[in-house]
Amino acid sequence: MLIKELIVEDFNSYMYPTTTVRLPSGDPDEVPLFPMPDNGIIELFVYNNKTKALVIKNFAPLNSSSFDEIIELLRKLRVEYKQKDSLFILYTDYDKKDIEDKLLALRSYVGPVIVKFGQYDPTYPPKMDSVLGIMLSSSNQYAERIC
Repeated sequence: MLIKELIVEDFNSYMYPTTTVRLPSGDPDEVPLFPMPDNGIIELFVYNNKTKALVIKNFAPLNSSSFDEIIELLRKLRVEYKQKDSLFILYTDYDKKDIEDKLLALRSYVGPVIVKFGQYDPTYPPKMDSVLGIMLSSSNQYAERIC
């Protein structure tokens, strides 16, 4: 998986520490990017007794290839690493109604999944999100546990 940033212990994405991966935005001039194998990401999360969730921040268009990579990471977490109870969180700028087909794919792997919906809008004030337990940048954003 080609990533922009990896935070082994992130204290800003969820109410508890997480391992957070930020994917490229889709801008062809975006640098630096680096390859990180799925197994490396998963092992940094699984073998860290402080982190409580694996967070993927994807603010690029959810095209087939980028979403397939996210699903493959979730599959490996659930199936190969047998982490059926580990929390998986996906940050996206999309509205829920725009990615219903993607949500079905996320639900196909048993285990807890939270999705953060909505794009930052500076005309809205920040708000506390009860699902993530953190302040989101604008009140049009929200998180929902989808399974």
